[in-house]
Amino acid sequence: MRPTLVLLAITATCILSGCSPVISDTLLSPAERRGRSVEHARAAVKAQKSGNLAELKSELDAAVAGRGGDARARAEIGQLMLDFGRPDMAIQVIEPAYKLPAAKVTPALWSVAWSAASKLDDKALASKARANGIAGVDGILQMLERPAAGDRDKAVLILMSLDAIDFLQSKAVNRPADAIKLAEKLVVFAKQSPLALSRCALAYAELSGTPKDLDKAITLAEDALLFAREQGTIDSVVVRLKDTLGWVHLLRGRPQDLEAARLFLREVVDENPESATSRYHLARTWEALGLLDRSITEYQRVLSLRPDDSETKQRLKVLKSLGGESSGPVKSLSPATTGQSGQ
Repeated sequence: MRPTLVLLAITATCILSGCSPVISDTLLSPAERRGRSVEHARAAVKAQKSGNLAELKSELDAAVAGRGGDARARAEIGQLMLDFGRPDMAIQVIEPAYKLPAAKVTPALWSVAWSAASKLDDKALASKARANGIAGVDGILQMLERPAAGDRDKAVLILMSLDAIDFLQSKAVNRPADAIKLAEKLVVFAKQSPLALSRCALAYAELSGTPKDLDKAITLAEDALLFAREQGTIDSVVVRLKDTLGWVHLLRGRPQDLEAARLFLREVVDENPESATSRYHLARTWEALGLLDRSITEYQRVLSLRPDDSETKQRLKVLKSLGGESSGPVKSLSPATTGQSGQ
């Protein structure tokens, strides 16, 4: 079975085994359902503010169902709530997954739990989330040592491994060297997985950043996009891979890289205008090219999608203090902080 069909099968299985999707959403494509889930998440925030608890539950259930209805879906919607500046609602979204067997809970969920708990100053929950996330990563490492039972199991393990890399890179544990090692192990396990290659590229570019590893990151990101197109991967994944390639070009920072980043990221934003991460990457590109007015405009769009983004707020504040006029290339204001979060 092709990887695309495997991922679609997983999504279908999760929807059937998890919470039932809203009937009107079931006729939509996977990409449309993901977009609709963002709308449901925003509606849930409005319902919470108005005190309409029935509507709040309905909208949250619909948002989670639109992402597949499983623990991964809860992690994604929980992250959206963090982006909206609502850590309390992030906890509300992910809590039902606490009852699931540990093997079914992605490290991404514990990353969201840790971030939300930290914002709420809940030290007990933050400590629990960190411990559970580390235990989950250890379990994933053990599974990577043995062959997967079939295509479906392999696809699930790849996705869990991607989340484990993100968790190791997060502020919850801050173990970049371990994140790189896991990314390298994942590429050996899944040599032609576009998502695995792309995430390993990010690890090399963001966590190492040496000229040799940046070159390696470009090669991996290019291979990921090539394999995805050869395998007929769904459009939303191809867009994500192009975003990674554009971001890695930006991090390498040669003149030809900045032009490549501009081309890739403008295309990505046109195809996925609701991605705060892609817009952030494009804003960083305009900034590197010295086009400050364009960078400011794009940072403002990021904040319209992700109001609680402190990194974007800081970069926007500094650029405005410079007058927002186009100039020569701008020296980076701070190190790169994220590659794929908040997609």
